[in-house]
Amino acid sequence: MINVVKTKEKVAFLGMNNAGKTSIIKTLMQQFDILESIKPTIKVERSFFEFMGKDLIFWDFGGQETFRKDYLAEPERFFDEISYLFYVVDVLDEEIFEETLVYFNKVVHFLEMYSKDASIILFFHKHDADKKDIIDTLDLKTQFLKESQAVLEPKMARSMTQKGRNSIYIYDTTIYDPINIVKACSEPFLSRHDLINVVSDILSQFVTNFNLEFATLFTSNHFELGNFLSESLDINDMNDIINQYLRAVNPDPDLIVELTFLRNHPHKLAVSGFSITHQGIKIPFYSVVIYKDQNGMGDGELRQVIDKQNENLKKLIVNADLVNIYMKSKSKY
Repeated sequence: MINVVKTKEKVAFLGMNNAGKTSIIKTLMQQFDILESIKPTIKVERSFFEFMGKDLIFWDFGGQETFRKDYLAEPERFFDEISYLFYVVDVLDEEIFEETLVYFNKVVHFLEMYSKDASIILFFHKHDADKKDIIDTLDLKTQFLKESQAVLEPKMARSMTQKGRNSIYIYDTTIYDPINIVKACSEPFLSRHDLINVVSDILSQFVTNFNLEFATLFTSNHFELGNFLSESLDINDMNDIINQYLRAVNPDPDLIVELTFLRNHPHKLAVSGFSITHQGIKIPFYSVVIYKDQNGMGDGELRQVIDKQNENLKKLIVNADLVNIYMKSKSKY
């Protein structure tokens, strides 16, 4: 039996109380059913999350004032060996804007001292569609980025000198679009834009050649390795279709092709999977294709086409040593 030591990554989630940190973590872990009953985090709660053969350790830092003081009083204990720092800003809460800005500046200061190479991911959260007018009026995102520019400049400067490596990411997120949250985490976790672009280019040709609407390749827990959306399918419809499926079904990496009919949509969903064994670890990959029933292909023909596409994608992942690259992307452990 092979004894495999997995890479470990410390992922810290910080922000003010009620900013939405815990809900984001639960969304990433696909525990949608408990979002309505989340309680405030007590000091720090840790969750373990497997991704691409690595063990991610999510540190959910409670945002209450007394806890924030504890973190800042013992920075070597809380801010050491962080690989990714997610800072969540509530774009609807103007009253605590100055407080969250000051807290962020202090957090980045200690991050520079104890985890200099950590990536910073800013989530401007609660970017709900029905609150757009309020969000635009308050414009807290612009203010926050402007006021925190000085503290972020050293990290930005280092990032520019390291080819192919980004260290600061900025996203607008809402809990009502969980797929968007997952996508927002894919880029900093994966970080290899060149290979992701290669996968997306392959999917673009696939969608175009076979008159499809959308195709994506993702790992367990739905982190994307690439996707392509045709001009004929609205992005909101695509998100709605994917959300419907993911809330209802757990994909199986050993299935060949599963065809799913969706309510209120003139589309079909084809889901398939394959897995790759890397250093004794079985890593599953999933393919999702959206298409219209009248695209001219029968179900049997579509299955064959998708199987062939998956063979090509699997070959790319193995030949490009994609898994190994990602597992070594943060090799400090």
